[in-house]
Amino acid sequence: MGIKTLSAYVLSGILLLGTAFCLEAQAAYPDRPIKMITHTNPGGISDIGLRQVQQALTPISPVPLVVENKVGGGGATSIAAMVSVRDPDYNIISVTNTHITSMLTSNPPYTLNDLKPLAFIASEPLSIAVPASRPWKTIKEFFDDAKANPGKYSLGAAQVGSAAYIIGSNYKRQLGLDYAVVPFESVGEMVTAAAGDHIDIIVCEPYTMTGQVKAGNLRILSVFSPRRLSSIPDVPTIEEAGYDKSDVTKFRGFMVSKKISPEAEKYMFDLFSTKLQAQPGYLKLLSDNDQVPQVMNSDEFGKFLQTMIGETKKSLDTLGLTKKQ
Repeated sequence: MGIKTLSAYVLSGILLLGTAFCLEAQAAYPDRPIKMITHTNPGGISDIGLRQVQQALTPISPVPLVVENKVGGGGATSIAAMVSVRDPDYNIISVTNTHITSMLTSNPPYTLNDLKPLAFIASEPLSIAVPASRPWKTIKEFFDDAKANPGKYSLGAAQVGSAAYIIGSNYKRQLGLDYAVVPFESVGEMVTAAAGDHIDIIVCEPYTMTGQVKAGNLRILSVFSPRRLSSIPDVPTIEEAGYDKSDVTKFRGFMVSKKISPEAEKYMFDLFSTKLQAQPGYLKLLSDNDQVPQVMNSDEFGKFLQTMIGETKKSLDTLGLTKKQ
């Protein structure tokens, strides 16, 4: 064998070895922790929800899943952090109605439109409840009383422009009622205020006040859901009570960077949607909290988001809360 022939064999071997190393490197994704970004502080509702996802997926994830709290600006800080990530294949963000409200009521540098929808996870029905000391046993009784006594009552909702705030404000406008809509910094603060008899009526997720309901401090009058909830089957839906349902749906989903690779996007959807919603423990957790799981791919979730942005803008326009973009 001549020197040239030998050199050719050696070169071919090097090239094949290099190709093998490249293929092995490509097949290794993911090979380091995936960061999961949320807009709330540790212990906040969205943070807890994301850590439940983390707990459900950790046993089947080949790499650690790390929750990162990027707090501030009504979700704007978390969006900016996600847009500017240096490694788009290893970051994902949990999004909720809060991010829609933020982009419509302020002028943040980045919005949901600067990210790519990945997957819808679940919807969260809201409910309306009163302190046990109040006389109302149905939502109609409260609305009738509020009609007869303008300016007498106050309705609590978490944060200006939130889904709960919009619902409380919409019924006030639609029914021609006069009650104050009082924003609270957190759901926990609001539930505590209602349980302590410091506000007349509140709108929030049923599971956030389970303890107070069981203790006899709060009474749920109605739920904003297409059907009754399994945890409180005796409580009617708002439509059963004779009122139009709200056009604002409280939701949770995931988005990724627009710079994510096709391989990483496929992997992320499989893990954070398909496999997540196949975990019995996670599904039970959603059921226990009256959350409704639903699979939507990127296109479907994108269309849902645009519909929600439109419906939310319509409500916020009516309330005079939208900022000119």
